[in-house]
Amino acid sequence: PALALLAITFVFFLGTAFRPLRDDLTYIQILRALPFAVPYTFPYSLPMAFLIALTLTYGRLVADREVLALESVGVPPRALASPAILLATLLSLGSLALQASFIPWCHQKKQEIQRAVVEELLSLGEGDHWSKVFPHQGFDIYVRRHRGPVLEGVVLHRDLGDLPATIV
Repeated sequence: PALALLAITFVFFLGTAFRPLRDDLTYIQILRALPFAVPYTFPYSLPMAFLIALTLTYGRLVADREVLALESVGVPPRALASPAILLATLLSLGSLALQASFIPWCHQKKQEIQRAVVEELLSLGEGDHWSKVFPHQGFDIYVRRHRGPVLEGVVLHRDLGDLPATIV
């Protein structure tokens, strides 16, 4: 079951790991955000790993005729389901706890890392002519002069397809 959980979590993690690439984050920001992406996979990978473990376990019991042997000594087949039901209940409660507390906390941490792009803009120090392109969001920003959080000559250019718009 642990190997199945690891494999399924890894597959889901790969899909989650590429999501920050479209948010125009630096590689360091992406590496900081990756540990907070893993818990998003658990509500999906835990039930799948449990199902795989359950199928392999009970399939092996049936293939080795252990169920038949247990029936012959008086154990009803439905009694074999109680450990699986108990474990499923515990996993459901654990998943509920993840969804209610830990995953929102991880989401908040990921948002803080993504806000670092805006904080970079506000902590430029002093200088002239700064620009940044956000290709996935479809806009770019140009600042003529910046002194700490004071920005002068800010131009936002948004590409709206056929009608590009410039906001001064």
